[in-house]
Amino acid sequence: MRTTNKVVMLPSKEASHLYYNGNKLDFFSLSELTKNNKTNIQPQHLYITSNEEIKVGDWFYFNIDGIEDILQVESQFHLERVKNHKENKKIIAITDKSLGLPQIPESFIQAYIKSYNERKPITEVLVEYETPKAKGGSFAHLFPQLKLRPDNTIIISQAKTYSREEVRLLICKYALENSLGWTGDQTTDKWIEQNL
Repeated sequence: MRTTNKVVMLPSKEASHLYYNGNKLDFFSLSELTKNNKTNIQPQHLYITSNEEIKVGDWFYFNIDGIEDILQVESQFHLERVKNHKENKKIIAITDKSLGLPQIPESFIQAYIKSYNERKPITEVLVEYETPKAKGGSFAHLFPQLKLRPDNTIIISQAKTYSREEVRLLICKYALENSLGWTGDQTTDKWIEQNL
């Protein structure tokens, strides 16, 4: 199962491999930074957010009146205040290893940098989830969990935006492949007009 999630980039006070110089985003190893004496660059971190319920102990992103930051929910009292703002989003993956969350793979970071520098930043992604198998009387299988690689990175891809015509063609293709009896006519166009 895949879900659509948001991508957020924020400046960091801590060291990172992702740096912005006011003009361009780059990925540096720590040895490159030291060797090239890169001092006029601002470290950045990427965060993948979710609409999942935020719980005590979770990290979350907030953006209220242009103030952006990440925080951890430390208590039930804090959680109640966090839930009062729909803008708050649970963080499910990050480039900052110090928070102990699943990581964003380097391949996606490189794709993000390329898109960002081409002035087409990636803002939405698809993230894979899996449903655990039920064990005994467990209900864990009812709650999908992030699907992780062995290196603790998420499985992620850029979300694609479809035009109406692409949606119409996909519906027609699905109908043909599954013998649904219609292949794209006024009924299809009417459904698309009413629902998309």
